[in-house]
Amino acid sequence: MKLLSPRIKTMRIKNYLITLFLVLFFSENTFATFNENPAVDAKATGLANACTAAPPPHMAAHFNPAGLSKIDEGAMFSNGFGLPIIVRKGRFTENKNFEGFMNDTWGPNAPYNPDDSNADHGGPDPLRGTEGENSSTRMYIPFVGPINFLAAASLGLSYRKPESKWTFAYTNYAPYGGGMSHTDTGDPLRFGCKSLYLQHLLYAAPTVSYKASDELALGLSVGLGQTAMGISLDQRTPNELVALTRVIGDATKDLEIPVVSEQTLPAPWLGGGLGPY
Repeated sequence: MKLLSPRIKTMRIKNYLITLFLVLFFSENTFATFNENPAVDAKATGLANACTAAPPPHMAAHFNPAGLSKIDEGAMFSNGFGLPIIVRKGRFTENKNFEGFMNDTWGPNAPYNPDDSNADHGGPDPLRGTEGENSSTRMYIPFVGPINFLAAASLGLSYRKPESKWTFAYTNYAPYGGGMSHTDTGDPLRFGCKSLYLQHLLYAAPTVSYKASDELALGLSVGLGQTAMGISLDQRTPNELVALTRVIGDATKDLEIPVVSEQTLPAPWLGGGLGPY
């Protein structure tokens, strides 16, 4: 049994204290997203998908086809179904130091115009102080189109003759998929994403494995599937340059320059421009 010298002990304690100091006083926010393999297999998800060396039975077709050799002899069947629930919350807050655009034509101190609810021609941000919550999901059904529902199913069939080294399987599953829907015009979260679906479905993944020895197996899986992506959003462009286009558009709406207005720069210029909100 080896004992640490006092010097090594002191160095380790010092390193621990430095690490603790950095974590407490110099930490930064970290963000992550999880959209890969969320519903392929419950066991794999529970293991954070760290299952390449010991993949789940039929879903070895996805994680490691050679692992199919670990399935029992005879005919085997498996089935899975996932119904994700995704809740999104958000709130729009205005920077208290924000001085507005174009000399506060748009900004916290700009007069509110009830006839211009979108603040196209000036006024405060109509979304300030608003908040939203939504749990509507979305997915794409081939030959049908997008629907406001999200689910994932998996299926596995396999067969190996007694004492055979060959295992054959058929699977279908969804390696990843997700979506959301904000169709309510009063929901401020629609500016982050009005509707979205992003998915990959494997309709058929025929798989075969060969057990060469107790320590070595070879496998092959061929996936036949479909990927779909669709996005829609209500866009906001709150910046000074966009606000300037609306100012120019309003200033030139009645401008009439012979020949020029008819052929080169019809009024209003820039098509009337865009308001930042």
